[in-house]
Amino acid sequence: MRDELYNELERVINPREGEIILRTIGFPESRLPSVDATARVYWSEVRRLIDAGVLVDGEAQLARAVRNEYPGNAVFGASVEALEPVTEPPQPTRAEPRVPPPVGPTSTTAAQPEPEPDTYPTLVFVCSTHHAAFIEEVRRLDARAELFFVSQGEEAQVGQIALSLTYELTQRQIDDLRGSLIAAGAPADLEILQEVYDHRPYLLEALRVNGPDQQPYDLAGVPSITPVRDIAAAVLAHYEGRMGRRPRTVVDHQQPDGSFRRLDPAQSLHQAGVREGDTLNVYPEATAGHAELRMQAIIRVREEMHRYADQHEDFEIVDTDDPEFPTDYEIRFKGPGLRLPEQQSASALPRPEVQDKHNLLILLGPDFPLVAPAVFWLSPIFHPNIKGPDPQYPEAEGAVCLGMLARSWRPALDFGQLCQMLVDMAGYRSYEISDSFNPIAAFWAQTEDGAAMIEAIGGKPPVPAPPPDAGALRVGALRIRRTDGTADGT
Repeated sequence: MRDELYNELERVINPREGEIILRTIGFPESRLPSVDATARVYWSEVRRLIDAGVLVDGEAQLARAVRNEYPGNAVFGASVEALEPVTEPPQPTRAEPRVPPPVGPTSTTAAQPEPEPDTYPTLVFVCSTHHAAFIEEVRRLDARAELFFVSQGEEAQVGQIALSLTYELTQRQIDDLRGSLIAAGAPADLEILQEVYDHRPYLLEALRVNGPDQQPYDLAGVPSITPVRDIAAAVLAHYEGRMGRRPRTVVDHQQPDGSFRRLDPAQSLHQAGVREGDTLNVYPEATAGHAELRMQAIIRVREEMHRYADQHEDFEIVDTDDPEFPTDYEIRFKGPGLRLPEQQSASALPRPEVQDKHNLLILLGPDFPLVAPAVFWLSPIFHPNIKGPDPQYPEAEGAVCLGMLARSWRPALDFGQLCQMLVDMAGYRSYEISDSFNPIAAFWAQTEDGAAMIEAIGGKPPVPAPPPDAGALRVGALRIRRTDGTADGT
């Protein structure tokens, strides 16, 4: 098992990340191998030093540390079981009758495993240097702080360190920690992020991400707490100068059946259900196609629309313009939504009411599938991304914001997913405040009354968009590598 452990360490963990791990398990600083060596030389030297006895139970400690960082790695998991030191000799079986333990202050009971906590207070450090100093400083504040993971960028040499906390630090403690690290020579742009997560943060050993042109990229050592938007930013950084201004993007998660699920950019990879070895697709606002594929696309859409309707009893296709090659669909579905009462004055404060029946029109225009279809709400609705009544432009009433559709669009998009997106849009589970076709609805959604009513129908209150440069340093810590070939699938 030892050979397998060191071979896996060489494959997965680079020397810079390895040094931080060794420091956390108490490896003597004076004996640390050079991080300028290759991974093979580095881990060979670590093995030689552990064999020489520089650290008690060094191999078992090392196995536990890397297993905690990469819980999905089978080799690291098996190494912990194989290399765990035996602290007591096995006891022979005794046939004596069982005697209950004495009751009183001197009684002892078998140690019970501690239950898994519901929350994990975590401190994340993002910086190009002073990683070990950060760990030491945090442990002065919280002696029981433990290492969750180390993720070290190979090119930018920006690293992410995540430590568990037994209690949340005050903002003053964090500011003092930042000041002491900067005084010790750390760059002033370092980031210290304190969050409470619903899972134990860990590293995903490998992810495959396909870029806008279907160029595959491999990401290694990706923290489970990484926001989905950071993955898109890391991929698009490889297209600087080729795509003009960086476009807004969407990220899809490939499912076991080959379909794709659109991810919430604000969620972490763990929250979004992304797991070891999964594949993600990054798309800009729209993806170009070929005009000669229009007819095939129309036929495909017809099949996908009818399949979605067959699978959802509350969704039906009311009418089409052509039974064989339809380009206009009138659809109807039942689901939560909001509308303004007919008697309410346009100048009054919005007091929407529940609307649970919806009629829509989906139009495949002449440029389809190069561009997204046009969608119009035929039934009354009160929504930030859907045009409300406008005496100057009555023909535009009910139009769905093109910007939102474009960012969710690609020529190969399954129209079942588009139908689901419209259902989610009606119920305020998918919408954007920044692209508002109805400014009054957008303002109302951000009020206390608006957020309460949106939650009451099962929707999500609006979340402010992060600043454009938020997380830039964290994106630089992602270990991303362009691979040869092209992506499979759509």
